[in-house]
Amino acid sequence: MRPDRAVDIVTALSENAAATDSPEDTARHLAAALRAVGAGDVDAVLLAQYSLTPAREALTALLDVPVLDGAAAAARELRDLLAVAPSPARTEAVAP
Repeated sequence: MRPDRAVDIVTALSENAAATDSPEDTARHLAAALRAVGAGDVDAVLLAQYSLTPAREALTALLDVPVLDGAAAAARELRDLLAVAPSPARTEAVAP
């Protein structure tokens, strides 16, 4: 995000996306939902529902914009929190 540029947030819902058999079909339904609400020219997409995560790459290919997903963001945050060097007290508690 840039401070000199306004951000518009658009929400789109596709109930059909939840009932597909493949990430590609899910992505097609999500792209259609974005177009239906007038958001076909977005700069980025955030998949707010974890179950949509498998469609991320296919949706990126369809829209040619970055697609972020909550599951990966949460995993990165957890990884970063766990990567902090352990305190000496923790190290002693688990030493053989």
